[in-house]
Amino acid sequence: MPLAPNASPRTSFFAILLVIFCTLLTSAGQLLLKIGTQNLQPNWQALITNYALIGGIVLYGLGAVVLIIALKHGELSILYPFIALSFIWVMILSIFILHEQVVAWNWIGVFFILCGVSFIGKGGSVEPQTNDDLPKLGRKGEVYKRHRGPA
Repeated sequence: MPLAPNASPRTSFFAILLVIFCTLLTSAGQLLLKIGTQNLQPNWQALITNYALIGGIVLYGLGAVVLIIALKHGELSILYPFIALSFIWVMILSIFILHEQVVAWNWIGVFFILCGVSFIGKGGSVEPQTNDDLPKLGRKGEVYKRHRGPA
């Protein structure tokens, strides 16, 4: 499939850093939204003076802008999985700022998120293969090599 016009064929390190920065912004925004909900009241005056809630919305918006810039410089399939880092940042912020309790299963989940993001990031640095380099499957699922002329 051809690339879209002006699409980047490779993912730059700059784009990865931007996505990580995006996750920090949106995680801080999530924390502010959570804090803002503690004082949430169903009237306009309370909403427009709820600075934590407004700050959370602003950080989410800034995160979206940063993500858009990052996507211009890299592959979506490589960059988007880095968004999973938000789960880790939110958990860390929840521990230190909201004093939430985290159990061992949460840390195991963090380990798997980091492994997954690492594998995907590593996969993005591999040069694309041509169809001739890939194994072919026969009718019954067995792998065979393409015949390239007389042996």
